[in-house]
Amino acid sequence: MSSPFETALSFCELTSGGVLTRSWNENDLDSLIDLVLGQTLAGRYVLVSELGSGGMGRVYLARDPVLGRDVALKVSLATAPSNLLGAPSLIEEGQMTALVSHPSIASVYDSGTHNGKPFTIFEYVDGSNLRTVMRQRPPQWPVEDVASVLRTLAEALDYAHARGIIHGDLKPENICLAANGLPKVLDFGMATRVNAGVRPERFMGTPAYASPEQAQCKILDGRSDQYSLANVIFELLCGRRVFLEPDAIKMLGAHAHHASPSAAEFRSDLPADTVAAVARALSKDPKDRFSTCREFAAAFDATILDVGDGAAFEQRTDIHITATQTESLVAKLLANALESSGYLAWYYQRDALPGIPLNRQVRESMRATRVALLLISRSSMGSKAITDEVIQANQLGRPFMPILIDMSLEEFEAHPPAWRAALGSATIVEYRRSNLESVLQRLHRSLQLLEVFPSKSSTPNQRIKATETRKTPATQTWATDSNQIENRDLQRVVFRNQVIENYLSRPNKYFLSGTKGLGKTMLMKFKRHLMTNDVDGQRVGCLIPSGQPFL
Repeated sequence: MSSPFETALSFCELTSGGVLTRSWNENDLDSLIDLVLGQTLAGRYVLVSELGSGGMGRVYLARDPVLGRDVALKVSLATAPSNLLGAPSLIEEGQMTALVSHPSIASVYDSGTHNGKPFTIFEYVDGSNLRTVMRQRPPQWPVEDVASVLRTLAEALDYAHARGIIHGDLKPENICLAANGLPKVLDFGMATRVNAGVRPERFMGTPAYASPEQAQCKILDGRSDQYSLANVIFELLCGRRVFLEPDAIKMLGAHAHHASPSAAEFRSDLPADTVAAVARALSKDPKDRFSTCREFAAAFDATILDVGDGAAFEQRTDIHITATQTESLVAKLLANALESSGYLAWYYQRDALPGIPLNRQVRESMRATRVALLLISRSSMGSKAITDEVIQANQLGRPFMPILIDMSLEEFEAHPPAWRAALGSATIVEYRRSNLESVLQRLHRSLQLLEVFPSKSSTPNQRIKATETRKTPATQTWATDSNQIENRDLQRVVFRNQVIENYLSRPNKYFLSGTKGLGKTMLMKFKRHLMTNDVDGQRVGCLIPSGQPFL
């Protein structure tokens, strides 16, 4: 039997007798669901294993031999809410959710019934739900990690809201972090239409994350999901829920009538604007919240994006180049070629400033740019950093120019990454090391079609290289780990915020560098050799082999 507090954290409903309880008892599950592993439903879906049980039913991993893929099969146990909330039955849920095609929402493939119990076939997401991840990590997440989750979920929820669908039961258990790090919203079991206009007769949902209007059985819109989302974000930031009432009824009363505590009470390092954004999204009156979840995410991001002195984006750029370190040389080659035509380009491996986190600089660049040039390689398809950049560009509405590096289109489409849908109908160009000119011609045509024209004149007498207009410290080149530099630039390189000459002016300091491929391990071994054998207490030096060194 569930404890009162466990009930507050689970999907439950208010009975006619005024008792708030789960729709079923855990001990009755096996008798309620007469399914066994290995059984085939609808002559097609073979049950492989049990994935878990929720307030609305049980979920199985199943195999679809027709299409050769794993799917999630959800069997409903809870009372059909169609007469209570203006919400659909499970089959109607599948029909509604099937209309919502978004990379951050688990897709619906099929639906049916088995022995009178409805089931729905969902996309199987290989990963862990957010609750599981929260238990594995320190209780208070870094603000930038929380912002990344918030941006993705806000985009997904607004997408559903724009199509007239409210989730109605958003909580960590219904958010999955896929193996590639991409959050996905699961289980639209409480989904209802924004314009249903039906006041529910009694509460159904998860009390710990219910909005005030949901707790009071009022008509809901997308701002109800925003309140639930703010509860999740508060928990990620503070390591505790907004309210810690001892039972479900008191939990609903707190959401309906008690002022939400400030996140600053439990964490002193939060930026004021971030605290204010969460507080606004937790407002009791929906009219006092943000009009959309994306507005909530933008307000949350405001302080994070304010990088202060040394920010690199006082002016707009034309092209943000997304690439892994492996493709940094290709990024440099394309950036130089595009800049020779008058475009302003930015990519992290060349243009990052020291002392500012990667995520912050990438976000600021993406906001300042007009188009995202995405370099896709076998290694980048599984990169979380690339996934994050694709999501950010998609959220900001930046068009993509995808380029496959030494990979065929057939190979890419045969094993598409999780973010493939975000590219939409963008033309994908194949790049081989020998066809730079043809690739550049196609890029120029794509830029013209997107109405992205050079920011600088590219006529012979007036050409201004973008690198000369980019904001960088005067007479110095910033360099960070794995940034490539030219030998001729060494006298003005800043290493760990110091000019190299100043760094070497103190005893026992060596500047070690090597060409790509030499490897950091070899450099570190040589450093230890110098420190233990060759340093006399006053010696300094600079070892730089021929070629282009890496710091």
